[in-house]
Parts: sequence; structure tokens; C-alpha cells
Amino acid sequence: MLCVYYVFDERECQWRLHMTGARELFLALSKRREVDADNDFLMTWFLYHEVFGRLSQRPRAGLGDVITRYSSAVHDPRLIVGSIGCSIEMLGLINAIDAARGFCQSQSQEPGLIREKKEDLEYRLSAVKQHDKAEIDGRGDINQPTAATTELYRLAALLCLHQVLTQPEDQHRRVQHIDSAFSMLQSIKICTSPWPLFTIACEAITDEQRVLILDMLDRMDETTMFDLETTGPWFI
Repeated sequence: MLCVYYVFDERECQWRLHMTGARELFLALSKRREVDADNDFLMTWFLYHEVFGRLSQRPRAGLGDVITRYSSAVHDPRLIVGSIGCSIEMLGLINAIDAARGFCQSQSQEPGLIREKKEDLEYRLSAVKQHDKAEIDGRGDINQPTAATTELYRLAALLCLHQVLTQPEDQHRRVQHIDSAFSMLQSIKICTSPWPLFTIACEAITDEQRVLILDMLDRMDETTMFDLETTGPWFI
């Protein structure tokens, strides 16, 4: 909670310190006993920050096992968690892409293994299904903003995969994913999750795409949901 408080205070930079403390506690506890779903909010909050925080750091092992055990403990790992905008399964796939950075470095002389790794992750991202509680309860289809956010996560993860495990012959699919991502951004007013937006923004090559990103950032900055000055570096 201290981390959450300081994230929204642009005068303080202590949130990283509190995040580090939470990380050490969670990882220590996960080694002493099985990860459970007794406190979904705290666990998903930790995994969200840890998964995306690792994307800007050197590859590190250890988080994949925690996510796997937690996915087994929760009732439905494909259920969209409202506070983060995607499912635990999607977090696990993004973490797997991050782990692939280390795999790519260690298997630099084995292009066949790298290709196999990428094909597996790309297939899993193409097949992933995320749903919200309304669908499960039979109260209707997933609402449009939620569906757009989950699709942005999926497309951003695919773009991240193309960046991590680059294969020249995949350029056509990469361009298709970029076009789909920007089309999705055009269909929504606010992007409620920063990471997909930042990832997609890195692929902007036209002035029209750059203007779309800047307009979205302006609208996000006008809300009380984000403090882009302090939280931005965590996701980049």
C-alpha cells in the first residue's frame, strides 16, 4: 500500500523501495509454502508490477514458477482481473516472453531452437482466451472497453515477442499486428493500461500513429488514474 501511495505522489520516489520490499517478501514466502489465492488483490498487484518491471531489466529467472503455482491456485487463470486489465494467464505469457530474452542469449548458436520457442509462444498468444465474470455468470458478453484492453495486451505481447525473438521471415505478421494494434487504439477513448500503449507506441513509424499515441497520452494524463511522470519509467 505504501508503494501504491507513493506512485501517485510525483514528489516522492520511494515507491521503488517499497516495491522491492514487497518483491522480497513475496518471493521468500513462495519458497516456504505453496502460493495460494487467499489474497487475490495483493498477489495480482505484485505479479503485475513484477512482470512489467522485469521487462526493462536484465533477464532473471524465478518468477515463472510463482506464476505457474498461483495460476493453479486461482479458480480461473483466464478470468480478466479488473485492477490490471488482463488475466493471470496473460501475465504468465508476457513473463515467458521476457524469459525468452535469456533463452535467446544462451542459445545464440541454435536458430532452430529460437524459432521453435517463438512459434510456441506465438501460438499460445494467438490461442489465449480471456473472459470476464459477466460472461461466466451468463449476464452477457464482455463489454467493449474491457475487450479492447485485453486485445491490446495480446497484440502488445505479440509485438514484444517479435522484438525479443526477431525472425526476418516474420516481418509480414509483425506489420499485421502493428496495424491491428493501432486500429484498436483508434476505437477507444482511454487506454486504461499503460504497458500495451507504451509497447505499441514503440512501433509508431508514421506521423498519424505518433499523433494517435500523443492524443491518447494527453487523455490519460487528464484522468486521475495515472501519474505518467512517475509510473512511466517502470513500464518502459
